[in-house]
Formats: sequence, C-alpha cells, structure tokens
Amino acid sequence: MSAPAGPWGDLDPTVPVHALVARQAATTPRAVAVADATGRWTYAELLAAADALATRLARAGVGPGHRVGVHLPRRRTLAAALLATLQLGAAYVPLDPTHPAERLALLTRDAAPTVLVHAAETRADPALNTPVLDVDEALTTAPGSDPPAPGAPAAATPDTPAYVLYTSGSTGRPKRVLLPHRGISGILQYARATFGLRPDDAVLALASPSVDFAALEVLLPLVSGGTLHLLDRRPLQDPAELGAEVADRGITFLMGTPSMFGALTATGWVPPRRLTVLCGGETLRAATVAALAPARAVRNLYGPTETSVFSTCCRVTPDDITLGTPVAGTTGRTLYRTGDLGLRRPDGRIDHRGRADDQVEIRGHRIELGVHEDFFTIGGDSLSALRTAARCRRAGLHLDPRAPYEAPTVARLAARLRTEPAGPPPTTGAPPVPARPEEPAALAGTAPLLPTQHRFFGRGFGEIGHDNEPLLFAVDHCLDRTVLARCLTRLADRHPALTSRFVELAGERRVRPGDPAVAVPLEWHDHTGLDEAAADRAFTDTARRLHHRLDLREGPVCRAAYFRRDGGDRLLLLLHHLVCDGVTLHTLAEELSTLYRETAAGLDETLGPPPPSALGYARELQDLADALPRETPQLDAWLRLPWDGVRPFPTRAEDPGSLARPHLRTLRTSLDPRTARTVRTVARSSPYTTEDLLIAAVARGVAEFSGASAACLDVVRHGRLSPLTASDLSRTVGSLSTITPFVLDTAAEGTPPGAPSAAGALPDLRALSAQIGRLHAIEHVWGVLRHLHRDPAVTGRLAALPKPEVYLDFRGTGLHDVPVGPPFSLVTGDTGVTRPPTHPQPYPLEIRIDVADQRLDLHWKFSLRRNAEDDVRRLARRCTELLVRLAESATGA
Repeated sequence: MSAPAGPWGDLDPTVPVHALVARQAATTPRAVAVADATGRWTYAELLAAADALATRLARAGVGPGHRVGVHLPRRRTLAAALLATLQLGAAYVPLDPTHPAERLALLTRDAAPTVLVHAAETRADPALNTPVLDVDEALTTAPGSDPPAPGAPAAATPDTPAYVLYTSGSTGRPKRVLLPHRGISGILQYARATFGLRPDDAVLALASPSVDFAALEVLLPLVSGGTLHLLDRRPLQDPAELGAEVADRGITFLMGTPSMFGALTATGWVPPRRLTVLCGGETLRAATVAALAPARAVRNLYGPTETSVFSTCCRVTPDDITLGTPVAGTTGRTLYRTGDLGLRRPDGRIDHRGRADDQVEIRGHRIELGVHEDFFTIGGDSLSALRTAARCRRAGLHLDPRAPYEAPTVARLAARLRTEPAGPPPTTGAPPVPARPEEPAALAGTAPLLPTQHRFFGRGFGEIGHDNEPLLFAVDHCLDRTVLARCLTRLADRHPALTSRFVELAGERRVRPGDPAVAVPLEWHDHTGLDEAAADRAFTDTARRLHHRLDLREGPVCRAAYFRRDGGDRLLLLLHHLVCDGVTLHTLAEELSTLYRETAAGLDETLGPPPPSALGYARELQDLADALPRETPQLDAWLRLPWDGVRPFPTRAEDPGSLARPHLRTLRTSLDPRTARTVRTVARSSPYTTEDLLIAAVARGVAEFSGASAACLDVVRHGRLSPLTASDLSRTVGSLSTITPFVLDTAAEGTPPGAPSAAGALPDLRALSAQIGRLHAIEHVWGVLRHLHRDPAVTGRLAALPKPEVYLDFRGTGLHDVPVGPPFSLVTGDTGVTRPPTHPQPYPLEIRIDVADQRLDLHWKFSLRRNAEDDVRRLARRCTELLVRLAESATGA
C-alpha cells in the first residue's frame, strides 16, 4: 500500500527519530520527558542518559547496521536505551523480559545483536553468549560526564534499520521484520500532526516492547514534547487499576487493542473527556466505540508490522467505523498480502470485511490455528480467557473458560473447540425443563432448588418476598421506553431464572419458569419539574414500595423503574436474592448496556447464544445428588475435619433477637495501598494466594478470640467454575454462589494437637494452605450433600455439625466494578431497605473484604447486643496484623 501522492507538508522522514527528540529537548529541556514507578527525567536528563549509553555502546563496537538487544524492565532507562541505539545508526531489538527464556534465546540467536543491554532484575542468560551492558552500571556516573568515544561512527541513512521486530507469521516460528529509520520517523511525524499531540499531553505505555505498537507509545510523546509514562504490565491485568492510573497520571493518550478497552469499559470505567483513544490490532466493534464515546476522540489504526506501526487511520463513531485511508509517512516500497478483506468506499475509506484465511487474533497477535504459541506468554490472563470463550460462543463455537489453563497453546486450544448444539436459541418464552420419567407428572417443566435456595427457605424468615438486591444506574440521556422494555424482556428470555416462580408440587418446593414478556415489569415515573430534594424523596418512596412488590410464588422476582429527572434520569433494577448473586449483577449490567446501545442504534445483537440456565444447572446438581450413595469419600472427608477444636464465638447474649438489624454495626479496617498490593500480589513471589492469606488470618484471629485450636468460617465463592458440571457458567444468571464451612486447625507450628491458639504467635501458613487446598477439592459437593441428598441420614449428619458463626466474603473489587457502559453508569443512592428489619443477621460476625482505590478494606458487621465494639475492634486489629505478617512471611519481605 502506498501513501497518497502529493506534497507531504512538514513531514520529512529523512529526519531520524533521535534528532526529533533532540529538537524537543532543546526547546523544553526542563519539561518532564519520561516518568516511571521510581521517578522522572526531564528532556535534558533523558538526552544526557541516552548520550552516556551511546558512548558505552560505541566503545563496545556498535555502529550503523549493528543491532542492540534491549532486555530491560519498563523503566526510564528503556527510553534512554532506544534513543542511544538510534543515535548510533543501529537497530534496537526489543526483548520482553516477561517472555519465556526459550523464546528470548531464539530471538537473540536470530538477531545476533552486537551488545545486549540489561538491568539487574532482567539479567540476560549467560548461555546466550552475547556481550552485555548493565544499564544501571553504565549510568552510575553523572549523565553526560563520560566523553564521546573517539572515532564515533557516522549517522545512519533513512533506509538503515531502526528496530527489529518478530511477528508470529503463519507458521508459528517468529519471523524477523526490519523497520527502517524512514518508516518510524515518518509515521511518528504523521501521528504527531494528525492526532494533535502537544507538550502538555501524557501517554501511558502498556504494550509489550516486542510489538509494533510499543514504538508508537514510547517514541510519539518524546517527539512531541509530551510525557511518556512507563509502568509494569500489572495494570493491564487489572482493568480497575488501569483506570485509576489513567486518572491519577492525567493521561491524555491511551493505545491498545479493542479487547483491552472492552475489558476496561466492562468494569464501569468511563474514559475522561480529555483522553484520545487509539485502537489497533483487532477488529473494532460498534459496542466498543460506543463505550468509549465520552473520550475526546477514538481512532482506528490498521496496518501490518512491515509498514511501521500503521498504514491507515480513521476517527470513528459507533455508526461509522472504517479503517480510514492510507496515511502519509508509511513505508510503502513493498506490497504485503495481509489476508484481511476490505471494501473501498466511494470516499476512499476502507471497510474491514474479515479474513481470507483461518488466522485468529489474540491481544493483537495474528496466529494461524495450529500454531504453538502459548496463550499466556503473549499477554493472556483470566479475563482474556473468559472473553476468548465469549467470542468463541458468538462465533458458534464452545470453549470452556478453563481451557487456556489446561491447554495454553493455540493448537491445543483449537482441539478443545466444539460447535454449539444445533438449532437456534429460543427467542420467546423460557426453555422447557424436561421431566424425568421417574418424577411425578406434576413436576413436568419445573426445576429443583439450588443449594443456596434451600438455605434461604431453611431459615424460616417471614416476608420472604422482601430480600432484594438493587442496581441503580444514572442515564446520560432520556431512554426510549419501548426500547428499554424490549431489552428487559430480552434479558428475561436469555436468563430463565429471571422468570422464576417458586411453587409447592408433590410435597417439595420447585421452580417453574414463567413468561419472559411479563417477567420484568417496567414502571415509568416523571419527576421533572421537582427540585432535587423532592425528586430524591419521590424516588426513595417508589423504591421502598417496589421492595414489597416482588412475589416468589406468582411473580415477578425482579422489577424495573425509570425516573425522569431534571438533574439526570435514573434506572432502578430490583432482583430477589433467590435469582441473583454478584456475578449475576455484573452480567445483567453489562448485557443491558450492550442490548440498549445495539437495539437503539438498530444494530445486530452481539451477545451470542444464551448461557446455560440456572434451572438446568439445578437439575444437574439434583441428578448428581440422587446418584450418590449414603457413604461417599466426600462425606467422610467432611466429617473428619477438626470440628472438635471449634468453640462457640464469644457473645454476651444468645437470644435470636440480638441479631436483629437495628442492633447491627459495621467497623472498617484498611490496609494502605503498598501493603494491600503485597497481599494482592502474593502469588507472584510465593506458593500462596491472596485468598489463602485472608482465610488463614481470619481463621487464626477467630480461633484466638474464641480460645480454640480450630476455627469454622462460612466462606463465600462465586461457584462459577464448578467441577460438577461441564457447562460454562461464567455468565449464568441465578443464585449460584456457594457458602461452604472452612474448618481449619490454626495452631502454630509445634503446638500440641487440640491446644488453643496462642495469641501473638504466627500460624503455620504452609499447613493452613494445605488444609485450604483440601477444602477447595471438596467444597463444591458440600451443598449437594447438605441440601440436595435424598437420604436424611446424610443431610442429618451434616446438619448436626457445629454451625459456622463467622461469614467471610472476599469480594475483590466488589460492586463498584460492575461492568456497565453508556448510556448507563452505576451510582449509589437511597434505594430503600433491601431486607425487613425483622430478618436477623445469620451470623454473629460477617466480614466482607473489598479492594477499593488500591486499598484493601475489611468490613466487620456485628451486633452490639452480642459483642462490645471494643472486642470486635480488637479482633479486627489482630486479624489485620496477622494478614500483614503472613504476607511478609510468604514473600520474605
């Protein structure tokens, strides 16, 4: 592809990149050029560091036509090393320290660099037999104090390679691509002028240095006088953290793949209006652009690596997405068959129409099915695994979200793909629940209860229809009532749990699916003309009324209400806890956002086939329970836990009324961001997980508080990765969460069996972790045995065990991370009392743990009738202290 003919204006691709940066340094020497986690450099300091490194590299024999391996962490020295290499007319070879050693060795052997630049934490393997230069050692002297090497070589020509990249090609073996100075200089000058970068702009670099996008991220701000921010890739694995970094650092340009931005907006993040978004590497969809609409601009970049980053570009809107037109400054002396299909519009812009081959895209990497490329070495993580499974479903294929962990290469993943069951999903009405031949005819078309639903009905509460979860959204414009009602019906059609009716049949409680068309009634309230206080009162009064209008037997089990307001419209969803858990809220918020955007715009629905229903999963669990004999190894494992070491949670009143909600109070303790990060990332430097530490610390603290050798905690988990089913439950709507008693011997190492846990001592983390691992192996069968088994001898033995009196829920980023996008945003407000005041808290102590603003917050909910606030505060302090000490012990800090 060639650039348009005609004058190029101020673009001069013969000016090398390092000269463009030097011009900026001369203009604004004291402006901040690059910042990392440890500090910042001005343009003068950056150029001085680059000069010092260039001198050391020249002394090592580097000159025009040579190659320099750059094996550095994401610090300021990375930018200095690239500029130093370019100054000498050499080509840099980026080597990502996070990639496997085998791949790095392969690339190094192929590139044959004259020198490899590394740092203490990324020290190169001596087996590579390549001369090395320690970047920190090279810069120990004052920048610029080392005189230039005598006889420094002349500068490179515009056609001399500036950097070397390796693409996946179509065979799986990395293919070397040499990119000339002319190409990268031209595209940077074009991007600077077209995107409007100014000296007050800030760019956050996230791409692996081994991909072509990295050259744009790192060098574009430096040729524009802006600030480059270099961080490790951790924020890319945590969308919430990435959003916080964008806000805290005042980022104005952010580049990445559509899937990255999809993950980010799915957390509820809304791009700041100052932000320009550059997307590339994958097909850009209307839903992603719509979610990014609040940004200053969204641009779609396209082009093979061989053309220096990108060769077409276009500013896009949700209803107008193209690849744009060829850009000036693109290297265009060779034609490349990309395998992409395109259609040229009358105005010259190009529509992307898919692929002409079987290649797939993973995080911007094009890979032929069958290639042996590891999913995680190219940036895959648990979130991308779920999204990969979702994209497969939309293409009519099924991929278990656990598959990337078990078969991480593309070839092995391809072997795990299977087609979805034949036949289109039903479009109206709940799918039937087939009756079993052995069941009474009265049960036809109904489903049994899930374990969590059995727990709920077993508590014997009154007002059982009033136990709800609200979702409150602000709306950025007045919605179309008909479109919104259609979307709510479509949600009920996709998720039969929303149509549930709980009925008594043949002597047992069952779930009968209802009609999706009437499953989610929508009320419409016009509060325009009211002042803010009056509108808030009217909203709260309506919300309180709606809480009492859910009906478990006749329906509905969820309701919606829309509120027109002068200060901004609101949408309230109320769902009964019997059909809802945390994952359900995330799924419904995301799907409602997507459905409304697509339906209102007249676009085709992209949600794909409905996920497995909670009603079908309940049937699977009941079938399993019915097949279990009276004596099983799992039952024996539960009975052999150290129940005898558990003591009652100390209280000063035992009457049931003492746990009524008017008596409840909540304390909050927090870990500072630095300590919280140590706890949250403990798995990187130890064999333990964050959950291991949390459970161990709370269990030990409770055992000490109770004067016991063991503790029993009811631990909540989302229940979506159950080994009891082959179904993918990651987007199933329903009450699937599991609540399992974790009974743990918390004694310190060397403590006699059964002896109370001594205050002040540190528990044996290795032993506790092993116990937790054994409980994970049997936790999914607890609900089946305790609530679904037909033999009273089984359920009775488990019911007779000590009742857990402490409830532990590690919610991670919690509900503030509900993945909602335009036109909705999640807000808080007075949505009424979600449960009657007469409903007691089931436990003397409930602990909920959230990650918020990089802190780790622990919420301790207790009754003043049961425990003194000072006693709970003392327990909270001790558990927090244990958590910190266990984290330090695990990581060697």
